[in-house]
Amino acid sequence: MALMKKIKDQMASAASGRPTKIQASEGKLRVEMTLEDCDRLGCLFKRLDLEWTQGSKLAIDPALIESRVTYLGEKLQLLETEGGKGKTILRSSPPRVDQEATSFFEMVLNPSRGISLVRYKFDPETGERTSVAAQLTRETVERLVSDLINVVSGSK
Repeated sequence: MALMKKIKDQMASAASGRPTKIQASEGKLRVEMTLEDCDRLGCLFKRLDLEWTQGSKLAIDPALIESRVTYLGEKLQLLETEGGKGKTILRSSPPRVDQEATSFFEMVLNPSRGISLVRYKFDPETGERTSVAAQLTRETVERLVSDLINVVSGSK
């Protein structure tokens, strides 16, 4: 797939130790990913957005994502849905809990826009959640992007 090649090429040319924004599009699909750092083995993954830029709404099946994206270290499970035509939220279950905070992946499926994935850290003392980078191998990041492209492309 030409879109994945564009993404892999940008990841390969990313300067180690620097934040990188990956952007690629093909047809009606646009991919944007933010990495805090990326080298030949791993990435500090910050955010991924896959957007459907035109045409009909997407029919993204959350169960398909739950069954396919099983390699993030935490299982994604359906948390909330607005029904077949509204937004759906998948979240790490169980989240990672340490003495200071709870961290989790959160994926939002929006039929009119696409998919977004962010890792958050919730601080119970302040009651705030902030996005944080997740340490993932390059292979995992590439697989994640490829799987989500396939899910979105198959739901046209």
